[in-house]
Amino acid sequence: DQRLLLTANFVGADASEVPFNVLTMDGGAVELAAARNGLGATFMAKPFAEAAGSGMHVHISLLDADGANVFAGTSRDGAFSDRLRHAIGGIGSVMAESMAIFAPNANSYRRHAPGNYVPASPTWGLNHRGVAMRIPLASAANTRFEHRVAGADTNASRTRGADRTAADDP
Repeated sequence: DQRLLLTANFVGADASEVPFNVLTMDGGAVELAAARNGLGATFMAKPFAEAAGSGMHVHISLLDADGANVFAGTSRDGAFSDRLRHAIGGIGSVMAESMAIFAPNANSYRRHAPGNYVPASPTWGLNHRGVAMRIPLASAANTRFEHRVAGADTNASRTRGADRTAADDP
């Protein structure tokens, strides 16, 4: 009985490309590769009761028309702009209403249990993996936040849409 958790990163992908990349990966590429190696693959949020589960952590950054990072700067809370604070506040303010998107199946909620490092409330913090929205330590040019609530079984287009709508409403 072998279990392996793999992470897929779409580095530098335009936001409009991410759902397609996820669909391509989820739509058979991983299953085909697993089958060729005598293995199975799943995109369930919590496939094994004794393991923490799998999430879709979305890193969100925002550039202006000139390519400058809008989230870079200084605010009362740290080395990031008020615009980043407002984006986090917007997403946090609708987290409860967005759970049908972030956790679309009954199995999704099995991941949301103590000890699984899955946030249950709209919290944020600096480089803290136990909060819903984490601001990783990064240079000003790479200032971003990571939304850590959605499960591996979420619809990437809907998750992106919910995040974008909430983050754009400061």
